[in-house]
Amino acid sequence: MVGKDRSRYFQLMQFKRTMRKQSRKSKSDKPKLWILLYDIHAPSYSRPTWKAVLDFVRINRGRIAGCLLGGDQLDYPSLSHWNKEKPATRTKGALKREFDIFDREILTPLEKLLPRKAIRVWLDANHERFLTDWLEENPQLSGLVGHREYLRLDERGWKFVALGGSYKIAKLTCIHGDVLSGGANPAKKALDVFSTNIVLGHFHAPSSTSKMSPVDTKQKHMSWVSPIIGNVNPSWVKKRANAWINGFCVCEVRANRMFNLYQIVIVNGEFSYGDRTYSARNNRN
Repeated sequence: MVGKDRSRYFQLMQFKRTMRKQSRKSKSDKPKLWILLYDIHAPSYSRPTWKAVLDFVRINRGRIAGCLLGGDQLDYPSLSHWNKEKPATRTKGALKREFDIFDREILTPLEKLLPRKAIRVWLDANHERFLTDWLEENPQLSGLVGHREYLRLDERGWKFVALGGSYKIAKLTCIHGDVLSGGANPAKKALDVFSTNIVLGHFHAPSSTSKMSPVDTKQKHMSWVSPIIGNVNPSWVKKRANAWINGFCVCEVRANRMFNLYQIVIVNGEFSYGDRTYSARNNRN
């Protein structure tokens, strides 16, 4: 290799090393994407809303770092104490049907789209508690009957968070929200009680609030209430007015553990995020 060729060779190698470093830095600078799915209430959920969510997961699967199911994944009508005087909800095989519907229509389609390395988190909440209450009356079936066992959540890689627990995504605390009493302003109540950045569901109506310390202006916290994937007008509501809205939350987490959280509202199975529109029509499952 003569002098000029040798010089060009080293210049080319240096250029390639520089490009690789820039590529690695570019990838590390990209925020990690989390999807937060609250209050599915299967089998009474909004099909168009769920299909739009799956469209989002399908298109953004390469960016998704984690998925959190934030509680009340199952409505449990067959075990609800509210339905004790309604035998029509306790037909033969009703509980198995509820589990099978959730697995077939919610969990399996979601898992097929999530990246293999994505973190998967399951929060139990007050509707899952219907099972706990029922097992307290029938303790001989503990360990045999339940969503955790039937759906094989542990074997499928879901981190299980028991009733009343929380999960931390960078500087964001995720709870269901059933530990809070009163519903007039749940976002404010959550911020007053937990005094940290927090997202919750349970109340079905999206809202948010913020608070800053009067002695340290760098101490700023926000609280968000997520929209729901469940039906916003289930039969037991009997068409009474409410503020429930379909949707979910997206959390973008940067390398310094700071984040941005977006409440996504879905109307008629359609929403826009970034420069793209997502729709139930694009998902035929």
